[in-house]
Amino acid sequence: MAFAATYFGSQTTLAIQGFKSVDKKCFCSCIPRRRQHSSLTFSLRSHLGWEYPIATIAEKTVTSNPLVIQRIADYFKTLGIPESVEKYGHPVMMAIMIVFLGGATAYYGWMGRLNPDKKKGVKQKSFHSNLATAFWLLAFAGASGGTLSVAMQGYPVWKSPHALSAFAVLLGLTVNAWIAFSGFGTTPTKRMSGRKVHAYLGTVTMVLLLFHSILGSSILQSS
Repeated sequence: MAFAATYFGSQTTLAIQGFKSVDKKCFCSCIPRRRQHSSLTFSLRSHLGWEYPIATIAEKTVTSNPLVIQRIADYFKTLGIPESVEKYGHPVMMAIMIVFLGGATAYYGWMGRLNPDKKKGVKQKSFHSNLATAFWLLAFAGASGGTLSVAMQGYPVWKSPHALSAFAVLLGLTVNAWIAFSGFGTTPTKRMSGRKVHAYLGTVTMVLLLFHSILGSSILQSS
């Protein structure tokens, strides 16, 4: 019995020593390594020299967003923007822009068109042109902000009826801007027709903008 115990102990000791003598590289090569995470990551180096890993939401929630847009959204996610601003910032700013700037643009456009006083009408049209240019630029800026807001919340961009209505609004604004900056036409008759098209297309675009707002409100209520 003692001999068996001694023999077993000696064999165990040899096995342990043999295990220790195995090359670590060979041993590690036999163990399947965990696959390196394939998620898009960034390193934001500050002037102090530290790194802040930017966790992406592309693989967690959305895989269909354009890569550039998702990277920009992931960067903004690291800035500590409150969730309330992330969700309600775009609709609040757009509501202010539509009510005040959009309303004033439409008002002065129609007042300049219908005003019997030609001198006042010209001033109103000029003011309308300035407001409309600002509104057109801010509309594209708002669309960019809305796209980032959707991507930051983990939803696919440009696939909802709300997004499609935004494209329709931007198209209407761009066509109307082109009509105005082209001088409405080359002859007096064409200019009269061009101004009429400009006025009614602008009205239709404003209606589309209200429809766009209603679709956006429904998204907020369902999220």
